[in-house]
Amino acid sequence: MGILMYSLIVAMMLLGIWKLRPFADPILSRRGFTIAWGIKIIYSLLFLFIFCDFYGQGQLYGDADNFMKDSAFLNEYGRSHPLEFLKIMTGWGDSSIYFEDPILQKTNLWSYGENGDLMNDNRLIIRLNAIIHFFSFGSIYVHALVMSALSFCGIILIYKSLNRFIANKKIFFYALILFPSIGFWGSGITKEALLIFAIGLFSFGIYKWGKGQWKSGLILLIVSLFFLLLNKPHVGLIVIGISPLLILGKFSDWTKWIRISFPIIMVLILVRFTYTPSHFNLLDKVSYKQKDLINMGKGGVFFITDSTFCAFDYADLDHFKRFSSDSLQVLETSTGEAKLFGNHPFHPFTIHASSQTYAVYLI
Repeated sequence: MGILMYSLIVAMMLLGIWKLRPFADPILSRRGFTIAWGIKIIYSLLFLFIFCDFYGQGQLYGDADNFMKDSAFLNEYGRSHPLEFLKIMTGWGDSSIYFEDPILQKTNLWSYGENGDLMNDNRLIIRLNAIIHFFSFGSIYVHALVMSALSFCGIILIYKSLNRFIANKKIFFYALILFPSIGFWGSGITKEALLIFAIGLFSFGIYKWGKGQWKSGLILLIVSLFFLLLNKPHVGLIVIGISPLLILGKFSDWTKWIRISFPIIMVLILVRFTYTPSHFNLLDKVSYKQKDLINMGKGGVFFITDSTFCAFDYADLDHFKRFSSDSLQVLETSTGEAKLFGNHPFHPFTIHASSQTYAVYLI
């Protein structure tokens, strides 16, 4: 059934893309749009190959795997508790239920997001994939395809918003499609796919405002900022800081004083953000992301206790027994680093052998 649904979505998106072509730009051909959608499909398959066969040794790997598993648990809960599921999807549900319900207790990243950030930026993509589970039959290919379709719509909106400033429109369109970072990360089960979609909505909202279509422009801006703040809060904060200046520049016809003051104001805003509390501190967020990337580059064993994120050197891998992709057991005393949820710094930490199992985050 997964293969059938995948084929159906490919065909439906193709029909939708043909309908969107005149909206995006009449100079772009139907054939060109078809090729662009084919490129997005190839990127999504490449994403799954790398994170399943290259890194995951036959199964999905990393955050994409956690998003899939958490969303599957949420979907399972929704099938038996539809009203409570609706509350959770809209944000009105009682968060304590995740620590009481036997199904929801199995989630990993949903609760791990309670780490002192402005908001939990894992839950939007988990919610979205929980909905996709209703028709995906658990196929990771269907999930990646839907996320690719969202980012493809975002690219079309970005192109529509900016093409009037571009001399060679076709090159610009295919550059957006082919650019490796946009193509690869925007075609998998990642937050980046939603980010591209949100940026597309935002830029098109600005475009609508520029044409005097206030109501529709305002709705698009509100929806896009909602997506940005719930999916990538640090990007959302930057966009919120920049957008008033862009609108002011538009209505002042970019007079000389606006052109001179714009970069100065931008620098002052970014400097100001570096001295804000950690919830809003962009420099702190970037630094924290850099630490995550360094940890991933070094490699190691990463798992979660009830209140702590633990990291151990990859050389100590034989100190742990891995039962599945979800859990492991400590076989002998090991020294590594750990941090409590809500705190950034890691501290030296020793864990002793026991029969207890822990949730695997990454190996």
